[in-house]
Amino acid sequence: MRKKSTILLAVILILSLSGCASITMSAQGLAQPVVMNSELGPGVGYRSVDTIKEKDRALWLFGFINIKDPDIRGMLLDGSAAADAYTDVEIKTMFRPLDLVLTYVTAGMIVSRTVVVRASVVEFLD
Repeated sequence: MRKKSTILLAVILILSLSGCASITMSAQGLAQPVVMNSELGPGVGYRSVDTIKEKDRALWLFGFINIKDPDIRGMLLDGSAAADAYTDVEIKTMFRPLDLVLTYVTAGMIVSRTVVVRASVVEFLD
């Protein structure tokens, strides 16, 4: 019986780390423009006033049933709600030590990934 439990636990952990889940990241509904590069369009004058770095977590049940996607819109607004736009947006997902602990403590039932958003906060020139 103990051998079956060990095998079951191993299968659950392997499935949870298999990466068969997806993350939906969207800044839809944000009033400010968001671009992944430095180009806001031809003739748009702006200057960078700040850089933000925000973290959130994505969670799955057993590694494939989505529980929580990161709130990219909220992360940008938390970083600077007074921005005219966000440029050079960089989004990273990573498996950090706390993610590993959460996954192993829950025996693979909850799988976690850390999502980090970095962006330049810009204001338009008059």
